[in-house]
Amino acid sequence: MATGFGMKAVISMMSMKFGSVNDIQTVTLSDWMKDHITHEDQTTKTSSSEPQLQDTSNSRSRRKLVILDCRPEEEYAVSHLEGAIRVDFDKEVNEIVKTLPEHLQPVERLVNTDIVCYCSIGYRSSTVADKLQKYFRKNSGSLPSGPDFPTAVNLEGSLFQWANEGRPMVDSNGQPTSFAHPYNAMWGKLLNAELRKEKL
Repeated sequence: MATGFGMKAVISMMSMKFGSVNDIQTVTLSDWMKDHITHEDQTTKTSSSEPQLQDTSNSRSRRKLVILDCRPEEEYAVSHLEGAIRVDFDKEVNEIVKTLPEHLQPVERLVNTDIVCYCSIGYRSSTVADKLQKYFRKNSGSLPSGPDFPTAVNLEGSLFQWANEGRPMVDSNGQPTSFAHPYNAMWGKLLNAELRKEKL
């Protein structure tokens, strides 16, 4: 199947199957990651007595960003988004939550947090995002309502889309790479042929 047409069809299919899960585009996540890095740099320059989360009306500086890679270790090893935390998509949500950074546990600390999930094309990551959304709603009594409520979203097109667009990734050694694990022979056709790599 043609990569562009096939990817559009898969994105549409995932959107229909996981209707309650919101997607964000790769360009949006790229911008969020840049904003997150900039905010971290600014935070290190401030006094520890100053609040680390500044309330700004037109930026994401008050939001925390967590990226979850919802693929198995062998796929993650070939390439992943820098800083992404690997989780098993078929685990219970409580186990998934335990993989989050310590400063975001317990659930009350997830205020102002955006969790972006990705896999190869979106099925596994949408599954995780759906579990997290339900977890947030179940624990809503411990979380503020409105814009401070945490979100869990799926990366549209997931890693295949990200890789096809030439966006930055690293391997398990932390080295930059353009390759991605193709998952299997059928779905791997959605990944540009020159980017497919099954082992590090």
